Amino acid sequence: MRMKCPHCSEWANIRTSEAVTNLLVRHYFVCSNHLCGHTFVGATEITYTLSPSARPNPAVMLPFSKNVSRSTLTRHLQLAREATDEQLLSSAKVPSSAPDSQAAPGEG
Repeated sequence: MRMKCPHCSEWANIRTSEAVTNLLVRHYFVCSNHLCGHTFVGATEITYTLSPSARPNPAVMLPFSKNVSRSTLTRHLQLAREATDEQLLSSAKVPSSAPDSQAAPGEG
């Protein structure tokens, strides 16, 4: 990603980036005009959802765009409920390697 330098309007390139959160990344820019030499910080932020994920992360609280239809929202909520139900069921399962019962002393 590149941006125009706010001082000389030449292209500035990202030197490094760091994730601040899973929705915000901080970028460190350097102007490509060596006579300008401006370095600055910018950010990229994810602000809302246009099309829901097929694998939603329950920890991400991201609003939907006002342009998302009611049917899309309903479908997304249903998928989220199903995913949560599957996670609850898989965490409640007993490991298959566990013995069903133990023999009483003196048996077997």
